[in-house]
Amino acid sequence: MASIKLFEQNWDPYDDSEGDGVLDSASSSVNAAKCIRSVMESLVTSHFGETILDMLFEEYTRRVANHLKKEKTKFNVIVLTLKKL
Repeated sequence: MASIKLFEQNWDPYDDSEGDGVLDSASSSVNAAKCIRSVMESLVTSHFGETILDMLFEEYTRRVANHLKKEKTKFNVIVLTLKKL
C-alpha cells in the first residue's frame, strides 16, 4: 500500500506565509542560499575546490534576492509513503 502527497514549499525555508509577496527579499535570499549551500556544498567542493564557495553563494544570494523582488517562488516536495503488507 502506498500514498503520495504533494506539498509546495517557499524558497525561504523560514517563510511559511501563504501570500504571493516577499516581505524582505534580502533576508529571504540569504535563507534560501544557506539552505541550498547546505545541500550542494560538498558536491561543489569536490568538483571545484573550497576557494570558490563563498563567491559562488554570494552571487547566488544576490540573484535570488533580485528574483524575489519580482515574485515569490515555490518548489514542489513529493512525499511517498510505503507500507509493507
